[in-house]
Amino acid sequence: MTVRDSDGKTVMTSRDIQTKTLRKLIVLAAVSVAAVSSSCSQPAPVAPENVLTEIPYPDLSGADDTVRQQVQEKREEIEALAAADEPSKLSQAYGELGLTYLTYSFVDAAEVSFANARLLQQDNPRWPYLLGYLFQIQGRLEPAADVLENALKLQPNDLPALVRLGRVRLDLGANDQALTLFHKAFDLDPKSAAVLDGLGKVAAAQEDAQQAVEYFEQALELQPTASSIHHALGLAYRKLGDLEKATFHLSRGGEAPVQFADPYLKTVAELGRTADIYLVRGAQAFSEARYSQARGYYAKALELDPTSFDARKALGFCLEKLGDLEGAVEQLQEGLKAGTSGDAARDILERAELLRILGGLRVLQGRELDAIESFEESLALDPDRLDTRIKLANALARQGRLEDAVGHFDQILEQQPETASVLIQRATAYINLGRPQQAIADYENAVAVAPEDPEPRLRYAEALEHLGRSDEASQQRTAAATQAAADPQQQARMLADIASKKLSRGEIDAALKDYQEVVRLDPSNNDARYELATILGHFNRFEEALSQFTQVVDAAPHHGPARRGEVTALLLQSRYDDARARLQEGLEVMPRNRALAHGLARLLATAPLASVRDGELALQIATRVHQETRRADSAETLAMAFAEAGRFGEAIELQQQLLAAAEKNSAGGQSVERWQAELQSYKQSQPWTLKVPEEIITVMIDPPANRVPSPN
Repeated sequence: MTVRDSDGKTVMTSRDIQTKTLRKLIVLAAVSVAAVSSSCSQPAPVAPENVLTEIPYPDLSGADDTVRQQVQEKREEIEALAAADEPSKLSQAYGELGLTYLTYSFVDAAEVSFANARLLQQDNPRWPYLLGYLFQIQGRLEPAADVLENALKLQPNDLPALVRLGRVRLDLGANDQALTLFHKAFDLDPKSAAVLDGLGKVAAAQEDAQQAVEYFEQALELQPTASSIHHALGLAYRKLGDLEKATFHLSRGGEAPVQFADPYLKTVAELGRTADIYLVRGAQAFSEARYSQARGYYAKALELDPTSFDARKALGFCLEKLGDLEGAVEQLQEGLKAGTSGDAARDILERAELLRILGGLRVLQGRELDAIESFEESLALDPDRLDTRIKLANALARQGRLEDAVGHFDQILEQQPETASVLIQRATAYINLGRPQQAIADYENAVAVAPEDPEPRLRYAEALEHLGRSDEASQQRTAAATQAAADPQQQARMLADIASKKLSRGEIDAALKDYQEVVRLDPSNNDARYELATILGHFNRFEEALSQFTQVVDAAPHHGPARRGEVTALLLQSRYDDARARLQEGLEVMPRNRALAHGLARLLATAPLASVRDGELALQIATRVHQETRRADSAETLAMAFAEAGRFGEAIELQQQLLAAAEKNSAGGQSVERWQAELQSYKQSQPWTLKVPEEIITVMIDPPANRVPSPN
């Protein structure tokens, strides 16, 4: 719907702004409301001094009922107060109306509301502060500075106003003025990440890279989720000539801003209660890697609008990041049942997208056949979606259905004939089908369409080597190495590929050296660092392995395998206190990760150190894990927890059921022998004590091998 203002100019509706915001994932630094760009309708003029301005009526036809109700209630309150001679109450009402408009991105109406509130209550710093904030997010920096200066005159030691005005002065290039403001803010709160970040930016603008590094490092320590600090810190290190640290931080740089407590805007965060507002808040939390909070926001959006495709998809991504693949799958399956948008064509595309994402999750779960089914259903609804067809073709190839895979690669290349990656994938299928001439033609085409990329040459070299054409393979590798010579990251990728091949051939020593060189060339290559850590563990170099796993976890907190590797290295060194701490930290980041939860429950129930054991906590966690998995190993852990909690009768009963199930299924071996020993321990009213670290390590491998069915 097109809306025009009183001058006939086209303006954006609230829904337009929210949709644009969600699409671009633009979020404000302080609160989860959509930022409105300066390309929107021109701001309404502020009234002359001592004259209240009539507040414009923004179009609410596209807004939710909640929005319309909140706006109507505030406007009715103003009408009721207008006749009374109580300017402070009327000022408050105008201010609250402005906050309501700001929450839902009606910036013109919000500006007039704040201006009226300021006029009626000129000694209140809140209203000029909010006007300054509104001007700042619109890019109107000069007027923002003016009103924020006024707010500071009214309350000189107001930390939010000092920080916000400091940022505005920085954006205006007034570095000395910004420095004065941030220094004053630092005196008030030396532990504020926002203040330290501001001081770092001033130092960087004044070419003092060393001082900038010191401030940014302190800010990052206080607020590690603010990925924007990584970027600024990387640039500062680069100016100092420390390229290793520069690469490390620049590879982790992002858009997540530095947050600071802002009581003036707290109401904005609390007012919005629509699905769209929760979607915006979820987008901000997700962009800052606050996945647990994002999950809550997206769940709330779904509660308000169960048919929301964006919320359903985003919630699935959150759960995947939190290590809860099953939960993510459940959400997407629920979305396939839940609903429709009311637009038949849109429903088809949204269903196809959910099926495509569901297929990807099933690949991660190792459920290839289910993944293929999902991809095929998605393509039936949206046959032109090439990325779905690529995923299907690769899944078919992994299942040995090479002719079917080639058929899909053919369709992709009919539409995009110069896609090097797909040419390589089809060529690989041809090699495995025993059709070398067709494979060679595809490899040569891939090299031709991507002449600057060494990757096609490397894949071509592998095929030539496989076909016994070693001299030609060597030529391709040499050409690839020459192309990558000027790019350390490209060199690292090539070497990592070589290391992977050596590892698959059992050349572990050689692979170790290659992976060490890879992480030297590219410290941000977490996949190579993880492989390096795994190999170090293989050689019982647990302390070195631990260091590498920890670096992966620090860079990628939701890397479940690295967290398990880190705990494994600690357990193998009998560092049970540290293992407990790292398991608990992992679960704070990934609360639905069953492997970590299971490992923690067993450690709490069986650790050799009394200081590590906690029967009640072990019982809580083990109960949840067993309810969700119903496996023999989770039943064993639950019995261990019962025993550690002093509930030996329940431990004995569950252990007997476990042994009966093993006997029924003719299971034997070391597991059953241990179960029998555990039962004898419980009968003697003794909790089980860990004999070897593998008793915990094995339950963190999902799914564990050679398990008998769980007792009911």
